[in-house]
Amino acid sequence: MNHTAPLIDYGKKALEDLREKRVSYELEQVTLDIIISTGLVSNMVSSAPDYYYNSSLAHCVYYGSTVTKGGHRHLHGEVVALGVLCLLTFATEFEERDKIAKFNLSMGLPVCFDDIEVSEHEFDVMADKALTTTEWEFRPKKSGVTKESFIQCMKETNFYGRELKESLIS
Repeated sequence: MNHTAPLIDYGKKALEDLREKRVSYELEQVTLDIIISTGLVSNMVSSAPDYYYNSSLAHCVYYGSTVTKGGHRHLHGEVVALGVLCLLTFATEFEERDKIAKFNLSMGLPVCFDDIEVSEHEFDVMADKALTTTEWEFRPKKSGVTKESFIQCMKETNFYGRELKESLIS
């Protein structure tokens, strides 16, 4: 099983059950996946700099959004969901990005920056904020993560997300 399987397989039902204040198998699976994968594995087993790689750019998108006109109005998880698409775009893991983007759409999560009220002209200030974070300090430097490549991956993700939404409307 891949690392996104519980979330993708059970996420929609788990969210419905959570909203209805109903405990279910699906909610338990998603909760356990979040606690084990994010809490234990990422935070306790890994150490810097490896710890930060699995979320570095995703969280840089979040921190950057906090200094924008509209992005700060959105929940951490919403923005990080979009940040994950940026991370996967940067890493050229397009098959995984496509799967997660479709999941995001099905859950009402963002797939482009329009969804979090951030315009591309704000990407530079977002990148400046990202440069001040611990995640940026521990970014995978050998993979070519620079301010410019970070901005470019946000632009590419934004284009991709807009195109995906447009293809579903047409």
